[in-house]
Amino acid sequence: ATDPSHFQRNESTNARVADVLVVGNRRWEYERPSAVGLSLVRTDLSKGIYGEGWLTDPIMQPMVLGTYIDNELLPAAYSAAKVVLNDHHPSMLQNGFINNRIFDALAVGTPIISDSIHGGPELFEGRVKWYETAEQIPELVSDLIDHPWSEVERRSVMEWIRSHHSFES
Repeated sequence: ATDPSHFQRNESTNARVADVLVVGNRRWEYERPSAVGLSLVRTDLSKGIYGEGWLTDPIMQPMVLGTYIDNELLPAAYSAAKVVLNDHHPSMLQNGFINNRIFDALAVGTPIISDSIHGGPELFEGRVKWYETAEQIPELVSDLIDHPWSEVERRSVMEWIRSHHSFES
């Protein structure tokens, strides 16, 4: 679920932004597929990542926007992105616990691509693009960039999230 009073579309921000955005710390015990996928996305798009641990990775270092992004800046950072990438911690995947980032990005009307999780496709009914491997991410990103949501589609997704997946609904 999400807090629609906090996650509102706002493209005016002091945060560093990118066309394709990942928010999450580097995990030493496993490779984050969203970060691997980000590194493979076509070069005509700006790519950015917020999180600790990425500055030591020579592939990711040029894409690091910061080691931290304040929760107050997240709605605007998500709003300014053309696509947000998500992945789940292995224990979340194992237990079918869907990351709030999906709800938050959709609440501001930004398309999101996530690793496939049990129940996700049924819950989001086509509103999220799903991947099985990081190598699938570039094609999914290109599809969303080449066929962006119309304003009507964006508003429809935002309203659906607020109506069905807010902490108040």
